[in-house]
Amino acid sequence: MDIPLDNEKDVEQYWINLQASSQREKGVSDAKAIADATKSWVRIEGLQSTAGQALNGKVGQLITGKANEEGRFAVKVDGEHSGKLLKGSNLVAVQKEELARTYLLPDHKTLFFPKMYSMFTECDPDGNSPALKLCGCPLVVERLADGSSGDNQWATWLMIDPISGFAPREWQSNVGKTLVYRPGGLDLGMDDMSSINEFLGDLLDRYSDGPGFDPGSWLNPDKFQRYIRASVSNSYGRQREFNILD
Repeated sequence: MDIPLDNEKDVEQYWINLQASSQREKGVSDAKAIADATKSWVRIEGLQSTAGQALNGKVGQLITGKANEEGRFAVKVDGEHSGKLLKGSNLVAVQKEELARTYLLPDHKTLFFPKMYSMFTECDPDGNSPALKLCGCPLVVERLADGSSGDNQWATWLMIDPISGFAPREWQSNVGKTLVYRPGGLDLGMDDMSSINEFLGDLLDRYSDGPGFDPGSWLNPDKFQRYIRASVSNSYGRQREFNILD
């Protein structure tokens, strides 16, 4: 049934209620993702052999949640090409506070990984998004090797060239699924990504202004931070969660 919106106050209240509902759904989704992550990610400790000691301190993901007949779990260890069979006594569950938020596109889902995972610690600290690097908000946009294809507009915009406003050809179509994350294991959530996408959309509109447009007037940390802060002010009372604000 349609709800009549007779005045500006009704419209504002409608959006507040809608966003509150969205926030509740986000909270449920995040809680499930965190629970899944804490059940599957482990940290290795206490191995005594020479080969085993090299694994101590690393994180890994349980391939199955059940031990074999010898009480060992199959673990995909970070940085290792093959899985390892390790005793439960040598595995410590990764806790919530040890996890970092990442964002899956175009699914628009938050995924959690251990902050000490090598993708955070070994990536370029400036990321690979040219525009966001200039904004002082480095992001890594990583294509997933899952055979997916299809357009991924948000990922395409993240990879635009700051001078031309166009993404490289390989990022223009059939991009498939991508994981977006911040170097160093810093959080990147739904509200962050939504505001970044809005920022890039408005930026792309400016390129149509012609040769008089200076991309540097937008692509700088001060402009970016002011834009994100304005997003907070225009939230219609919704409690938005930003990790990218200074």
